[in-house]
Amino acid sequence: GSAAGLPHPSTDCEIGLPVTVDLEADSGLPAAGARTTLTGTFATRDAMAAVTVRLEAYGNAGLAGSDRIDLGAVGAGETRTFAIPVDYAGDGDGTVHAWIDADPGDGSPVLSRRGSLFSAIEAGQTLVGKASALDLKFRAIEASAASGKFTTTQATEARTALTRLDAERVDDQIPAPILTPILSEMNDVAAELGQSAEFGNPPAISPAGGLSVSGQITWDDENGNPHPAYGINVYVWEDNVIDIFLGTMITFTDGLFSIPIANLDVDNGIPDIYVSIDCTNGWIDLQPNGGGSYSATGPTAFDQGAMNIVYNLNINNSGPAGGALSVFQAGTWIAGWTAIQNGGTGLAQITTYWPDGDTRSFYDGNLNIEQTDRWDFDTVHHEYGHYITDALNFEDNPGGPHNIGDCISVTGTHDKDEGLRLAWGEGWPTYNGTSAQIDLGLAAQNIPRVGDTQYDDQEGDGVNYDLEAQDNNGKGEDNEVAVQRMLFDAWDSASDSRDNLSLSAAFIWDTIDNADPETLSETWNALYSASDPFTDLELSEIACDHQVGPSLQSPAEG
Repeated sequence: GSAAGLPHPSTDCEIGLPVTVDLEADSGLPAAGARTTLTGTFATRDAMAAVTVRLEAYGNAGLAGSDRIDLGAVGAGETRTFAIPVDYAGDGDGTVHAWIDADPGDGSPVLSRRGSLFSAIEAGQTLVGKASALDLKFRAIEASAASGKFTTTQATEARTALTRLDAERVDDQIPAPILTPILSEMNDVAAELGQSAEFGNPPAISPAGGLSVSGQITWDDENGNPHPAYGINVYVWEDNVIDIFLGTMITFTDGLFSIPIANLDVDNGIPDIYVSIDCTNGWIDLQPNGGGSYSATGPTAFDQGAMNIVYNLNINNSGPAGGALSVFQAGTWIAGWTAIQNGGTGLAQITTYWPDGDTRSFYDGNLNIEQTDRWDFDTVHHEYGHYITDALNFEDNPGGPHNIGDCISVTGTHDKDEGLRLAWGEGWPTYNGTSAQIDLGLAAQNIPRVGDTQYDDQEGDGVNYDLEAQDNNGKGEDNEVAVQRMLFDAWDSASDSRDNLSLSAAFIWDTIDNADPETLSETWNALYSASDPFTDLELSEIACDHQVGPSLQSPAEG
């Protein structure tokens, strides 16, 4: 496609639900040792036959009433409020979650969504927010700096402490993924992130018999299971009065590194080295909202007599910033796959904010990932998909709300033209992310909800649906789920309904990139033009199956 225009508005966001829930501290800010009544507000665009609220409280916050509230039936366009009495035991952090379970009553799935209120109480001062506990901690640091409680140096140190990831040196390496052709290509494009190895001062390869440091970098998923870290910068240091940089290397899909070391200052025959990593490479620069960087540092190793030091570093999921490596890995994997499709050249590095200080994930020229999407590869890949369409200029997305199952021209505030463009602009990123995960074989890594045919936005919004399904969630060209499913059926190897087509990811990518479409119809016409008559027929049948193309009603076939 041609060069991109201006970045999109912040309404290029993840798919939503036609229900919302919001919490406010209307009776006054929480105070230590006091009861505060929070007000919850539920709103729905569509009629709901039954609505239930499930309440949870953590930290210094405790529920002073029932943990379940039944709101009954709620009509289309209506709202309901409910009271949540909460006791705050003392200074500290507190969290109250209100989960809404809304049953449409027509046999379709129950809709679940969460609203939250986070609080931080210290020495009579209270901060509240709706985005995340981590975002609130950053705000508390800013407030301390503004009030003079923290100096600039102290504020910087406090932010750094929040972004320092918990890490430990471990004995064993985990099995590397089988090196498939596509993973070999991922290793090839990772070379553009920097040299395969760089050496510190003095810049010399270790001579025969010299020292080397090798190992594996891994990260823990939400269940605490480790996975190899791809595309991550590994730094080796000598622990000294002023630490000495010894070398760096980018990891490949196996998470392994090996760095020869020259002229190491060995104390009493014991090398004192340590390893660190950060969450920045040539594709992704992960930062918290407000700036800064995430990093992890392992303990100093004293391996007496060792000339080849094995140093395996695992980044666990605990601490305030637990989950940062998940967001960084999700972004790096989709960026690497994009480089392969883009002729071996990745897109320019994009700043990725997590947590973004908001209650949603969106693209606005940067990737903005909300706290609760930290484990959702699908959401990160969707937002990176907006970056792709912007960079390669094959959309004209007007932005705006878009919910699962919507025919946007009918249910939203958009006319037909806008609805078609929004459905395409939102549908392609999800298709691309889902198909990329499968193409990469990420299911073999056993990361929860990664590498399957489902789209899952799990922690804060219960949005779950299958790109292989055919149901009322995906009908019509102005429906983003229909767009996703049609593209997926054209690509995947599964034969279902009348879908026996399996176009390559590269063919679909190149056809779209060359045509620069702004709607699904323009895309399908481009695929028709690039295909033979048999493939054109298959494409038409896929369109019919998703009620986008016309279906023959009579006479009966045969």
